[in-house]
Amino acid sequence: MKSIRSLIFNSFYIAISFSVLESCSGPAQPGSWKDAEIKSSIQSDFHQRNQDLFKLLKQGDVNGLKNYESGEMVDNPGISRMVERVGNHLKSEDYTLLDEYYVVNKFKGEDTLSSGRKDINKYKLFYNTENQEMYLSFFIPKKGDNKWLITAIWSKYSYGWKLSSLDLGKYTINGKTAPELLEFAKQEYAKHYLVNATNIISLASQCSSPAEIWRYEQDAEIDSLNGKLTAEANEKISFPYTLASIPTQPKIVSIFNQDAGDGAYPAIYYITHLKLSDTAAIKRENESIKKIIGKAIPGIDKDKKLLFYSAFNEMPSSARGVQRFDMVQKIQ
Repeated sequence: MKSIRSLIFNSFYIAISFSVLESCSGPAQPGSWKDAEIKSSIQSDFHQRNQDLFKLLKQGDVNGLKNYESGEMVDNPGISRMVERVGNHLKSEDYTLLDEYYVVNKFKGEDTLSSGRKDINKYKLFYNTENQEMYLSFFIPKKGDNKWLITAIWSKYSYGWKLSSLDLGKYTINGKTAPELLEFAKQEYAKHYLVNATNIISLASQCSSPAEIWRYEQDAEIDSLNGKLTAEANEKISFPYTLASIPTQPKIVSIFNQDAGDGAYPAIYYITHLKLSDTAAIKRENESIKKIIGKAIPGIDKDKKLLFYSAFNEMPSSARGVQRFDMVQKIQ
């Protein structure tokens, strides 16, 4: 069974001319057109198709969607999960078109589309040209710092234009794309904020592929820096880390990124010798931690909105529930 994120791919690519294919509508000469370059009549047709598609996705109308899907998508029993995920995002947020492409492919096989962007966020699309005519569209939410990219790709078959791929991936975290997070991580590393840099490059990795076919120029650099910083952090930072300047001597056991809906911020797990039931004492201890955390972990309280703290009486475990007391520090 093929994965949902790779419905438009084929494991065997044979570069043969599309001259053997016929199209009743007589497609344009091979080429690609983006955004305003696309003929207005083609644009309006696909804008309506996407509008109808999004309406059905919001409704979770799997049966209605079958009228729009290619035969391969209809036959894939896993498509309902992607429909549910995309539909949930469309219900909670208003999406707007980011980029669109109309393509008439010359050969059958693999091809590459350049976004044409000149800024840090330039990207390329590596896709399968199984169909001669294709329309690729990408949508992001109008608001919010954590944005998910919805990809809808339409292909022309012998039985008409059908949806050939539906995809969903992280596009921005804390208002930044993967290349922007990469640069931010390098800036934090230059300040000797190792934990910050390590957490940030981890976020960059999470949104470096917002669509299966989407590739940034910096992907290899993100992977390389992620490996380097993770290794350095493991070498230089040993947990548990005792905050010796605090009389109760709490011990930090873990620092990681925690999703807060509107962003992702460091979560600091620590062991306290105080009883969790004594919430007043726990909060007083936490106030002491807040005062020195920026020195204990350089930069951890810089360049972010929030810090999350969780106090434990025993080591936290993913295998079983462990009692804890959660607190939040607002920084900005």
